[in-house]
Amino acid sequence: MPFVKIFKRGEQDQEITSIIRSNCRLPEFAMGDFRAQIASIRTGERRLTNLLKRYGVRDVQGKRQADLRSERAPRSRGGAPDSGRHL
Repeated sequence: MPFVKIFKRGEQDQEITSIIRSNCRLPEFAMGDFRAQIASIRTGERRLTNLLKRYGVRDVQGKRQADLRSERAPRSRGGAPDSGRHL
């Protein structure tokens, strides 16, 4: 199946949803997972929008760049960052 948009102009495409449901052994479980994914995307979108309104695009981008640099630094010294101790 090619990539398709499940939402068009904010509305769920029922035809695509029907195709997904008909190709699952447990459609209710699959649709529950699908709804959870959509909810998490909407939560992330809302939180990012709030950050951008509160701090501005420039500060949010600067923070992201700093995070990326701090993540890359240990790797550039020859290894992955220590993930800590797990019991």
